[in-house]
Amino acid sequence: MSRKPPPGGGKVTGNGVGKSASVSPVLSLRTKLLAVYLPIVGITLLVFFAALETVNYRNLSTELHSRLEKFVTVQASALSSPLWNYDIASIDAILTAMSREQDLLGAVVYDQDGKILSSIGPVGASGDHLLREVPIRYMAFGEDKEIGRLKVIFRKDRVWRQVMERLIFDALILLLLAFVIAGVTLIVSHRIIGVPLSRLRESIELAKSRNVRVPVRWEARDELGAVVQAYNEMLQSQEKAERALQESERRYRGIVETALEGVLQIDRQGRVRYANVRAAALLGKDPEALQGFDLADAVDEDSREEYGALFRDGASGMRRRAEIRFDCGEAGKRWILVSVNPNYTADGSFAGLLAMLSDITDRKEREERLRESQRMEAIGKLTGGIAHDFNNLLAVIMGNLELLVERLGSPEQSRLAKRALHAAERGAMLTQRLLAFSRRQALHPETVDMNELVRNVADLLNRSLSENIDFDLRMEEDLWRCRVDPAQMENALLNLVLNARDAMPDGGTVCVSVGNFRFQETGSVPHGHGDMLPAGDYVRLVVSDNGCGMSEQVMERVFEPFYTTKSVGKGTGLGLSMVYGFVRQSGGAIYVDSTLGEGTTVTIYLPRAMQGEAPCAPRKDTAPLWLGNGELVLLVEDDASVRELTRSQLVALGYRVVEASEGQEAIDLCAYPDMQPDLVLADIILRGGIDGIETAERIREIYPDVAVAFMSGRKPDEEKLSRLSRLGATDILSKPFRKRDLAAALHHTLNRRDERRRADNI
Repeated sequence: MSRKPPPGGGKVTGNGVGKSASVSPVLSLRTKLLAVYLPIVGITLLVFFAALETVNYRNLSTELHSRLEKFVTVQASALSSPLWNYDIASIDAILTAMSREQDLLGAVVYDQDGKILSSIGPVGASGDHLLREVPIRYMAFGEDKEIGRLKVIFRKDRVWRQVMERLIFDALILLLLAFVIAGVTLIVSHRIIGVPLSRLRESIELAKSRNVRVPVRWEARDELGAVVQAYNEMLQSQEKAERALQESERRYRGIVETALEGVLQIDRQGRVRYANVRAAALLGKDPEALQGFDLADAVDEDSREEYGALFRDGASGMRRRAEIRFDCGEAGKRWILVSVNPNYTADGSFAGLLAMLSDITDRKEREERLRESQRMEAIGKLTGGIAHDFNNLLAVIMGNLELLVERLGSPEQSRLAKRALHAAERGAMLTQRLLAFSRRQALHPETVDMNELVRNVADLLNRSLSENIDFDLRMEEDLWRCRVDPAQMENALLNLVLNARDAMPDGGTVCVSVGNFRFQETGSVPHGHGDMLPAGDYVRLVVSDNGCGMSEQVMERVFEPFYTTKSVGKGTGLGLSMVYGFVRQSGGAIYVDSTLGEGTTVTIYLPRAMQGEAPCAPRKDTAPLWLGNGELVLLVEDDASVRELTRSQLVALGYRVVEASEGQEAIDLCAYPDMQPDLVLADIILRGGIDGIETAERIREIYPDVAVAFMSGRKPDEEKLSRLSRLGATDILSKPFRKRDLAAALHHTLNRRDERRRADNI
């Protein structure tokens, strides 16, 4: 247990432990400090001493040189006049006066020829002396002339004497300073370094030997203070470590227990040793019940192999994740993403796995819906293509049968031909259902009150049910309007009711309900098997029964065309697929929720119509037989049989016909001067790289006033509809078509052209 440090600024205490401790570490430290400090101080003072004396010598030498220079200059000036007058006595007197200079060793005066006129002292002295020789000049007749020379020799004895005197004094001072520095260094180092380190060591040894925490206080803000502070913090951290460990464990448990992900600790045998609350909830068990539970027992049969591989990989040291399906008790079977990390003991041996569990059931369902949607889209494209080609065949069959009925005289032959024509018409209805599934049928939407539509067909729906089946109709007041094709909607509702009837051979109840539905967020509705539903307002139509229901395998293929569980001759398998395509093409969504042995519920969501949107005009189902007046029609069709049949129908209606098998051929025909068609009738889809719309556009560039009409085996996409609208072609002949429909389409197209001409002339 730590103790409170005693007060006392700048003092080090060891809590009374210094008496039992040896002082040898302090003496050893002092010796080491002296061994380091004294050489450093000695070398530093020696260098300083040498530098000081060198500077002193240079200063004295410089002073002597300066005095010599000044002395020589003054004496040379004094000798100029006596030397000019050749006054030897005056020269001798000047030299005698110069001898009084204490540093003068000798002097000599030369005339201009180099002859010695006077001298004092030795003039040829050598050694450590200063010699200066200067010219003696005199101003005569306005000219400065050199009349002789003065040579002076100074001795350095006095300089060296002064240097030596200064050297001894400085040496004594520096020696004294060295002793003072060494003493102060020893005292200070012992005070601020030796003592605290010794006490710190004593405290550490006491803590090691007796396990007693003895803090040391050192308030100085230096490196030793940092060391002492670190030591004290270490003592405090040891005390805090236990509390932190307890707090960490509590916090860890809080995080793990409240985590949104499940956490499991699994031993080497696969048994659960720890499970948080979320993991227990995911697996549908109590946390206590999971203790010792073999997790493999909760794995669904289909995921056993994947779970085994996951456990083996984790045991081999791999970090892995896998999607495992678990049987979660009352919650049913759910998909859980399991992420495992190997867990090891302190000695590095494998102890088991740490697993994280995430419920991904909703994501898997969304992925499954997406895959189903993609699969249905692919099937839709296939069936749409088949329906297009089949419509071409039916167009040939129906057209030729229609011509045959008109030409046969025998009633028996006419009856047989009409029977074949009726069968072909049923085939055309079948292709329309295929086009409905592929969302390529031509719809005629109107703003519809679904309550009114259901009331209008309620009697028909009720009559289509068996006597042992009850019909329940529920409608919500203030129902929103929706925009759909009413005929297709009635047909879809009838299909759903008939399916419900067939699912209840022993009787039951069919319930049809209509209401408003507001979906706040794009996603899947909380029931059923179907596509994603965008957020928005919808009119919801529900058809439910309490019949035999469907299995999961049947549910996976419920919308596929030609898939049916009914016996041969009882159905084509196009009922639900037609409803599916119609609903999706109308911008809605359809969901099927079924339980084997309990019944089926089909829910349709149709987008709410815009407020104030007016209903479309009703479509006319029949038209009079309009005949032509010899107008020239350019027929563009790549199928030879359809082209031949259409040509026969056009000729029978009173038109002249020119044929082309592809777009470029039709354009080339229009290049002839005498070839100006009144109307171009083209299939939208053509071989050869140029479709029917582009063919009409390029012919319009040649003949701007030509009328255009189009035919197709399936509904054009949005891009083609936009191009058709720019050409003014609003009506499209859907293959297979009757001669009456062809006559009406050409008549209305030519009439619009004539009205446009009259408007232009006005």
